[in-house]
Amino acid sequence: FTAVYIISISSLSTGGIDFGAIVGSYFGLFMLCAVYSAIGIFTSSMQENSVISFLLSALLCYVAYSFFGSVADLSFLQSGLGYYISLVGIQVHYKNISKGFVDLSDVVYFFSVVLFFILLAIEKVKNKYQKKQSTSTSSIKLFSLVVFLLLINVPVNYFHLGIDLTKEKRFTISDQTKRLLKSIDESM
Repeated sequence: FTAVYIISISSLSTGGIDFGAIVGSYFGLFMLCAVYSAIGIFTSSMQENSVISFLLSALLCYVAYSFFGSVADLSFLQSGLGYYISLVGIQVHYKNISKGFVDLSDVVYFFSVVLFFILLAIEKVKNKYQKKQSTSTSSIKLFSLVVFLLLINVPVNYFHLGIDLTKEKRFTISDQTKRLLKSIDESM
């Protein structure tokens, strides 16, 4: 339904609009919807009551999106730890993609969060119907999953491989800038 707005604005504007940024925004919204759906599936697997499940899902979605960014903005965390706390939340990753720059670390983050909540839901449903598994086995599986996801996300965060979808390549360093940076004396 929003395609009507895109077509209207592009036909009315003289310079055109940046379709790359729009594609990035849609991709970011798709990833955000995937995370919210996974959280909703997880909370539905925990509760029989759909109203409580919805409220719990809304709370978890709010916490996953806003909480970590708010904590990272606290004044005593501004020295650098706040940045790493903000990376746990969805907000930073969503904003990066919605600008029109799709980075590998953001995509891996979204897939990891979706995988985490879907696997939690599967374990919850399994435990509900199969009473054989002990809580220690479930705890070991959960711990292994968290460690696995951390082992994937932490290294990927240091490799910034991405696609700049914007028309004027706002988030890509030009060749001229790279040459200029190489020619600067590092001893200064």
